[in-house]
Amino acid sequence: MAAGLREYEATAAGFAPLSMTSAPDDHEAYYPGAQTITIRITGDAGTGLLLGAQLVGPRGTETAKRVDTHATALFHGMTVDAFSELDLSYTPPLGSPWDSTQMATRAWVREHVLPARVRSSQ
Repeated sequence: MAAGLREYEATAAGFAPLSMTSAPDDHEAYYPGAQTITIRITGDAGTGLLLGAQLVGPRGTETAKRVDTHATALFHGMTVDAFSELDLSYTPPLGSPWDSTQMATRAWVREHVLPARVRSSQ
């Protein structure tokens, strides 16, 4: 499932894309039946704007509904960092306190935004 631009499409559209792939579980691992979802986030290097997301997961991981969250964020022009702070629902059998979609965006921020903030503050 995908929403938005892939890295090569973002480059063609004039962005400076940075992508990252992570593989969080669909819900808390202590709750039976947790499965991995592979999520690739693409954001703009200069603005942090969310440009796209691709999700792959086994049946039952609700990837179709999770990609809808990204589609909504894209429609509203959210940054990757802002997506990480969404107040999404939580129930142990279906999700974690931080949804897997947010775990992926938080990983992107740790990889691409935080090092730049540290460098600029030195």
